[in-house]
Amino acid sequence: MSFDFQRARPLLQNSDLSKLFIEGLGWEPCRRKLTLRVGECDHGLTAIAEKRGFTAWLCETPAGGLPDRSTRLKLDRKVSETSFEHLSVFMTGDRSRQSWMWVRREQGKPLAARTHEYQRGQPGDSLLQKLQNLYVSLEEEEAGLSTVAVAGRARAAF
Repeated sequence: MSFDFQRARPLLQNSDLSKLFIEGLGWEPCRRKLTLRVGECDHGLTAIAEKRGFTAWLCETPAGGLPDRSTRLKLDRKVSETSFEHLSVFMTGDRSRQSWMWVRREQGKPLAARTHEYQRGQPGDSLLQKLQNLYVSLEEEEAGLSTVAVAGRARAAF
């Protein structure tokens, strides 16, 4: 079995990211929650899925817009204290916009944030092409996929 674009597309378009990761990409459910303070604002994050210690975090912003780039990077730094290897998705409260962010961390090099913006109504093919790199088959799971391997896939995707 491989990544199924036809099945994943409506999950992305309906902002059902938990199902996208669990049913579409073969990840496990994860229900951890964090509240992180940046400046004067608290931001709630929910771990929606994980694979071998690599966590997908969702930050919904009820106030309307997405956090600015600086705030997203500060949140990412704080999230990395809890789960070093991760992917963050920032979503507006009305679920109309998403900003996917993965940050490359290499010793001796500056952090490099890679983002992908998605808006409701788009087909999402370019984002789904990236996400297919994160798909894990049952055979790969049984063979003993490592956190490093999942992180390498995220690097290839973003």
